[in-house]
Amino acid sequence: MSSRQTRARVNASKENMETEDKEEEEGDVDVSEPTEEDEDEDDASEPSEDDEEAEDSDFMKEIVMKKRYKLMRKAQETRKLNLKKYLKRISKISMESQKALAPKPKDLIHSLDLLNRGQYPSDRIRVAAEVCILSDLKEFSMYKLASPFDRRVTAIAWHPDHKATFAAASKNGDIVLWNIEKGEHDDFIHGMGPGGSIQAMKFSDRNTKQIYTASIDGTVSVKDFEGHANSTIHETPNFMVHWFTALDKSQLHNVLLAGDNQGFLYQFPLDLLTSNDHGKIKLHSSKITHVELSPRTPWEFVTASVDATVKVWDIRKMDPKIPLHTLQHDKPVNSAYFSHQRGDRLLTTDQHSQIRIYKGNSYVQERIILHPHRQFQHLTPIKASWHPLADLVIVGRYPDPNFPGFIQGERRSVDVFRAETGERSAAVVDPGVSGILSLNYFNSNGEALVSGMGQHLVIWKNVGKHEVVKEKLAKFRSRMGGGGSGRGGGGGGGGRRKRGKKGDEEDEDDDPVSKKKGKSGAKKGKRTPAKRSMEGNQRHEYVKEYYGKDIQCQSDMKLSVCTADKASKVPPHVKKCLGNVHDDILATYYGCGTPFPEGLEGSKILDLGCGSGRDSFVLSQLVGEQGMIVGVDMTPEQSGGELFFSDMYASLRVPEELKRDKVLWGEGLGGALWWEDLHTICQELGFWPPLIKEVLPIHVSEEALQRLNPLHCRRTVKDLPEGLRYVSVTYRMFKPEGKRASTTMAAVYDGNLPHSPDALHFAHDLFFKTGVAKNLSSDLVSILGSSRFGRYFTFGPVVEGEPVQEIVKIDPFGLQK
Repeated sequence: MSSRQTRARVNASKENMETEDKEEEEGDVDVSEPTEEDEDEDDASEPSEDDEEAEDSDFMKEIVMKKRYKLMRKAQETRKLNLKKYLKRISKISMESQKALAPKPKDLIHSLDLLNRGQYPSDRIRVAAEVCILSDLKEFSMYKLASPFDRRVTAIAWHPDHKATFAAASKNGDIVLWNIEKGEHDDFIHGMGPGGSIQAMKFSDRNTKQIYTASIDGTVSVKDFEGHANSTIHETPNFMVHWFTALDKSQLHNVLLAGDNQGFLYQFPLDLLTSNDHGKIKLHSSKITHVELSPRTPWEFVTASVDATVKVWDIRKMDPKIPLHTLQHDKPVNSAYFSHQRGDRLLTTDQHSQIRIYKGNSYVQERIILHPHRQFQHLTPIKASWHPLADLVIVGRYPDPNFPGFIQGERRSVDVFRAETGERSAAVVDPGVSGILSLNYFNSNGEALVSGMGQHLVIWKNVGKHEVVKEKLAKFRSRMGGGGSGRGGGGGGGGRRKRGKKGDEEDEDDDPVSKKKGKSGAKKGKRTPAKRSMEGNQRHEYVKEYYGKDIQCQSDMKLSVCTADKASKVPPHVKKCLGNVHDDILATYYGCGTPFPEGLEGSKILDLGCGSGRDSFVLSQLVGEQGMIVGVDMTPEQSGGELFFSDMYASLRVPEELKRDKVLWGEGLGGALWWEDLHTICQELGFWPPLIKEVLPIHVSEEALQRLNPLHCRRTVKDLPEGLRYVSVTYRMFKPEGKRASTTMAAVYDGNLPHSPDALHFAHDLFFKTGVAKNLSSDLVSILGSSRFGRYFTFGPVVEGEPVQEIVKIDPFGLQK
């Protein structure tokens, strides 16, 4: 193309841009533009081609910069307009807010006028807005409970244009596009299954029927809600080593940012997403959990990491050694969000109990809000977010008995804090919502809140005051359904995925062991039975192969961790039952204790993880003809009001490296649960704290580790994390049944329980002598009174001067001899 043709195109672009500016910037702040005389001025002499090309290049840059400026201005004006509309609407329903406003109507109008013209409102108007919003939030209740997934929700994103539509993603990689006004999903994109968890997603500004995703399958992708083929922007060479955990985009800078589990940040140009052109730079020492661009300062962005730091960067000049600011935390950090209204505050959430707020250009720590939201591996990490119209912090509560100020029976609510004071000013709660609300995000006008609760989506609204407007609903449906978009009614790949069995799920977000190694066809959501087996059952297959092929009898075990019952004191009546079990069954027993409680006559028992069936054969003799025993192996479900079992426990959380080791997992070391997590699980399932029945030591020696197959594990004791120990514990747990006791009482054991005529050793620290009264707390009274043991006890008034036995959380490692 000649330079004259290029110049003609540029001049045409100039004219189009001027027309758009006049149409879109009516009444806006003036932007300096060249005059007609400047644009049309021509020299008498013909300019050189070099001069023309330089001028063309400069002008194209000017076009791009003006376009970017208008995008930024549009976002700012949208936020101001939302707050203005909200104040007009909400101030009519709150007498309290009317008192907080200026005494004369002209003051409010004047303040809103300043806000609309781009000036910050006064403190009084900001406080008034918060009072209005808080009054509104106190009326929020559950509007809809949806369950589109068969695994937990991992990411949520509101549609940028349609305030009643949001997208949610799951641990299986599924994505649902949900329409609040319709009360159903518009589209459904099927994921790859286990190993395809989507960690973050953002709608595309260029095509809002598409969404960018970051996944632990090692891909950054573009998913299409109209049924078109999904495209992969980038795929890591080895998804077992590198996978993606965070995502954000900037139309202004034409860039898509993605963080991975190794602390690297990737930069993809939005106009070249189909190429491999990207930048990669290491910003953190470990996993990046969150990345977000600033709405106020468009060249700034923030990253959060499990290395316990939050860092602020300048996207124009990236130097990993020189962040603009480094904000050190005490614990790993889940998220870092800029405030919506001004963008001058930064909100961070750690993995235990701190929410921090930083303010200003220097990111000075404004305050720390103590809040219970501890990390748990089977729970989507809790992330505090902002209300879109005011500096209010929105975060899900995870009640913790060890947290200061804990109140027995406190609800799992969505808490609302004022950033200005740090006080908890409201809580969104509903009797029908009992789970932990990990993710909580408002739409842009603050009228609806969506929460991720396990595999469910909870939609909250002030139903009494903000009912659906039919006119808006009709308009919305015409916009979403018109033009042959293929939405709704199964179009574009919609429809809920048929739920399969969940028994083979592995519920750990960042553990790539459960990911499949062959990924052909995964990008299109095809999931054959063979692939599902590779994806969802890999760990189970490891264990099946290990115990079915590698281990043929107890002598094949390389460590002694699963034969701890040899050290247990087996009661005589149980030894007699063991004598009736076939030698082949006894030889293939790999249990970690002797889970045979007292008084089993007539009981119905489920033996989970029964293996070869040794315990099931013994229990069948103990329950008698009127009882029943069912043995189940390789299933995660648990049931019943009482659980009594033995297993191996660790002194701290087992690192991911050990979990991924096939032999260590098979031997029990890799999959051992941290004993404190057991208490957490009990609380989650509604059980009373577990009671220790028996503790047996497990010694992991240098000699034992050397016996492991060197092809799978080349380790020494020094390779194990400092302080990591193992122990076999037999626990008994009870789930409340019926009405709880409200007072402390004395209990007397009558000695009628078979095989325990003189005393009942109920738990490690709870021993009953026949005929001797013992004062018990109300919880212990409830356990004994409502369980099968109730018929062997008599309850009466407290014995004066005697101590009261409580349920105490005991560290089993402190009980080893």
